[in-house]
Amino acid sequence: MQEQAMLLELSTGRRRPMRSTAPVCSSVGKGWDGFLVEEHPPVTAMSTNVALFESAVFIPIDGRIHLEWKSGREAVTKEIAPGQISILPANHPYSVKLRAAGESVVVSLAEKLIALAAADQGVFTAIQPVWVHGVEDALVRELVMSLREEMRSTSVSGERYAHSLASTLAAHIVRRYSTDRLSIPSPSGGLSIVALRRVVHYIHDHLGENLTLGTLAAKANLSTCHFARMFKVSTGISPHRYLLNCRIARAKKLMTQGKGTLAEIALRSGFCDQGHLTRSFRDIVGTTPAAFLRDLAVAGQRG
Repeated sequence: MQEQAMLLELSTGRRRPMRSTAPVCSSVGKGWDGFLVEEHPPVTAMSTNVALFESAVFIPIDGRIHLEWKSGREAVTKEIAPGQISILPANHPYSVKLRAAGESVVVSLAEKLIALAAADQGVFTAIQPVWVHGVEDALVRELVMSLREEMRSTSVSGERYAHSLASTLAAHIVRRYSTDRLSIPSPSGGLSIVALRRVVHYIHDHLGENLTLGTLAAKANLSTCHFARMFKVSTGISPHRYLLNCRIARAKKLMTQGKGTLAEIALRSGFCDQGHLTRSFRDIVGTTPAAFLRDLAVAGQRG
């Protein structure tokens, strides 16, 4: 995770913190993996044609927020009351003006944490949170405020609890506020939940490497043939297809963030070369990486 919630300015390629002022408090230094908690002071801010590096949940604590937001053809102007939740997906261009009268809490969630939460619920397609602006959700509010308390605590024994809170938050977002909320029933005879989670976790931690079927099977303590069958029973897709989906999602993220040439992004996402990325991208997404980037630029200009 970043040391602060970060934005990418799509017109310049410049990276900068989500807020111009430093957080009042931050979970940096806590050793938490896959999520970041920040508490921010009151602020008036404006950002044009930007995208977040990680998806985030945002809650004002003690003052209202006046929001003017636009992404593509969608636009929202709204007063957000203390305790209402907003969800900001990563890698989606937007423009915003906001005036926060009080402090607020932001919880940034890494791509891996959301993917693991999706896998736990039987969803193995590319999951993306959707935009949410100032709605009531008591569970999200309680989870975020509990994470805030853990962030502010001086105790060194709360790491496991904080991870449990963040995992539950990610699971709720996948279930209620995502592009794909349909769970695949888990048939008998598949991988155990523990083994499946171990394999999915390993895939997301090593996407840029040469991941063989044997390597993944070893993580489940099974032979390659048996693992391939069991994985498909559990997920509905082959290990190769799931790995390919994850690599395409990683490539889209890197392209959105302007992190290198297509050839460099291909290697960082685990493809052999740019041609391999282009062929796979066309098969999975239905368009080329170049066309995807053009569409992204048009969406950013509209925002």
